[in-house]
Amino acid sequence: MSGYRLALPAIGAPAMSSTHGSLGWSSAALLISDARVVIIDTGGPGYRAMWDVWLAADGLTRFDVSLVLATHSHWDHIGAVDWFPHARIGIGADELAWAQGAAPADPYLAPELVSALARSPRVDRLENTDEVEGIQVVPTPGHTPGHLSFAVDTDRGRILVVGDAVKNGDELSGGAFAMTMDAPASESSRQTIRAAALDDGMSLLLGHDGLYSSRLERVVPPTPRVSTFASSAIVGETAS
Repeated sequence: MSGYRLALPAIGAPAMSSTHGSLGWSSAALLISDARVVIIDTGGPGYRAMWDVWLAADGLTRFDVSLVLATHSHWDHIGAVDWFPHARIGIGADELAWAQGAAPADPYLAPELVSALARSPRVDRLENTDEVEGIQVVPTPGHTPGHLSFAVDTDRGRILVVGDAVKNGDELSGGAFAMTMDAPASESSRQTIRAAALDDGMSLLLGHDGLYSSRLERVVPPTPRVSTFASSAIVGETAS
């Protein structure tokens, strides 16, 4: 095991909201070691204030975060990336190149944010075989063309943070993908993710759901300190 402690799987309500046009709250991981503080996916802009609270629980501030990794470029996963001014930012090279071209017409991309990432000297463009600070890049395209997952050894065992390659338990068990740009690629990525659990013993942090065990069973449900921000109307709706 590495020196990382999984300090926070920050998870929101997994239900689709027909009135909000998205899956709402997104999962994020906070990893802490003696040498570094790492966030995988920041959530949307509204997560900024919540990160201050979550980090303070470990005696940290946003200025202590040394690395932010992004599974993909949708605003609900990178919308708070600018909140950590001292952090390096890792995002897939193919993902960022795609997002630069797609941002003006894609409602799930924020053009100003994508442009800022493309210009930033703090951004590292990750390749599919990279390892960053002991965290392994795992290509999982489909939801977006350059989507990545991240495998890391923690005090909870080895965990794969899968972003929106698999968003919830229904998709994990073989259900239809709520949103994908390439269905065959998403299916291939789903099989990669399931094999990481069933064959390699990894736990899975899904993009809009809880932490799942290597037996594909939920072990950490949506956390109250996040899910209480979602109204019952949002949680209870289904996609139209």
